Formats: sequence, C-alpha cells, structure tokens
Amino acid sequence: MKLTLLSKILKLTVFKKALAYKGGSLLAVGVAGSITLTSVLKEVFQGVLMRDIWVLILLMFSALGLYLLFWITDFITGLRAARYLHFVKTNQTSGWMTSDKLYNSFGKIGGVLLIKALMFFVCIATLIAKINFGFYSAIAATVFLDVLAVGFEFKSIGENLEKKTGNKPMLFRFFDRVFGLLEEGFIKKLKTYF
Repeated sequence: MKLTLLSKILKLTVFKKALAYKGGSLLAVGVAGSITLTSVLKEVFQGVLMRDIWVLILLMFSALGLYLLFWITDFITGLRAARYLHFVKTNQTSGWMTSDKLYNSFGKIGGVLLIKALMFFVCIATLIAKINFGFYSAIAATVFLDVLAVGFEFKSIGENLEKKTGNKPMLFRFFDRVFGLLEEGFIKKLKTYF
C-alpha cells in the first residue's frame, strides 16, 4: 500500500475535525472563498511584474528580521541592565522587573509591525495602480523608517550597556553622534517648511 501526502493529511485529527465541522460546511466555505480570492487577485495583479512583488516581500522580511534581531538584543540587554541596577540599588535579586518596561518593549515592536504593515499596503497599492514614482517613493520611505527603527534599537542597546558597565563602547558613541547629526539636520529641514 503506497502512502500519499493526502492519506497522511487525512490522518491528522485537526484536519478531520475541520472537514467534519457542521457536515463539511467549513470545507465548502473555504474552497469557495479560496477560488473567489484567487480569481480576484489574478484580476487585481494583472500586468504587475512578479519581480516587483518578490523584491518588496524580500525587502520587508529582511528588514523585519534585522529589526527583530536588534529588538531581541535590546530586550535582553535591557533586562540585564535592569536586574543589575536593581541589585546595586536595593541589594536584592527579586523585584527588578517592572511591567511598564515590558509593555514599552512590546509596544515598540507592535508599533514597528503596524508601520511596516501600513507601508507594505501602500507599496502594494502603488504597485497595483502602476504609479512607479509612488512605488519607489514608498520603498524609500520604508527603508528610511527601517533604518530609523534599527538605529533607535542600536542606541538603546548602547544605553543599556552604559547602565550596566558605566561606559558606552566606542562604536555606540560614534553612532550616537551620527544619528544625532542626522536627527538635527532632519529637524532643521522640517523647520524650513513650517
């Protein structure tokens, strides 16, 4: 007896439950929905180069991966710095974690994910509308926002290291100056418009 992928899938109880739910109504809705969505997407993306979509997806996921790497590093160094500072201040090893700091950390990643999702839909909309300048402008804005988000995480890592060791490493001091100059130039440019 030859096993096929379908027979392996049918052995899964979750899949059986999905098929048997209310006499197979979930399957009917799912199949009808997927056929409809596929035909609508084919119509909407007609004339759009797949290369542009894949470049956009690759850019979004690689930037998100880089941000997550820096966010996780910042989160870990922040936890270590908070534990160290609490121990130095109170000479106790418990009670060093506060919920507001954790909420801030998860709020940061939530904000970045929300902005990335918004920029993804803006890029897709300009791609569908065949507005090349709008698409490339949206890509540039996405890259700028990604660099900004990673830069703030990098700066936060340096601050956490400074809290724990009392000294910020040279690389972090250099990038503090670079980001400070960029921020100052950006604010001066904004002030000229208003």
